Amino acid sequence: MGNKKAGGIAASADTRVAATTAAPARYDRRVGFEGLDRDALSFYAELRADNTKVWWSANKARYDTAVRGPFEALGAELEPEFGAVKIFRPYRDVRFSADKTPYKLHIGMVSQATVAHYLQLSEEGLMLGGGMYDVPPAALARFREAVDDPRTAEDLDALLAEQTWCAWLTG
Repeated sequence: MGNKKAGGIAASADTRVAATTAAPARYDRRVGFEGLDRDALSFYAELRADNTKVWWSANKARYDTAVRGPFEALGAELEPEFGAVKIFRPYRDVRFSADKTPYKLHIGMVSQATVAHYLQLSEEGLMLGGGMYDVPPAALARFREAVDDPRTAEDLDALLAEQTWCAWLTG
């Protein structure tokens, strides 16, 4: 298939090339991350059904290939922009838990920066989160005052109600 110009962007069989050419200069680079493996969803569904050391041992190589490997690749891809990431271990701390199943039913990673970004994959799909880590006491106090003040709380509620991006969060 030959390349055709469409709106100044070269169209080709490799859609990643077309996408990177149209991106702003800051993102004008090839992406090495090739995506998450669909088998990760099946892996976690099967783990939920048989969360035992026997099952885990038999499927550890599959975890490394289909689950952890793609997360490590994504973390490496995101690191230049979001800072170092930490991928959480798959083992649960069962010492003080009534639930003694040994393995987590998800994989998660977090950027290790003051403004943290969190990504989690489970059989239910992806979950994204974010927040502040180690907020200075004075900034935290100002935030709490703003949220607790009825005037600014009403403004915040109105602002959030206007946002279509958060409609799915609030139902």
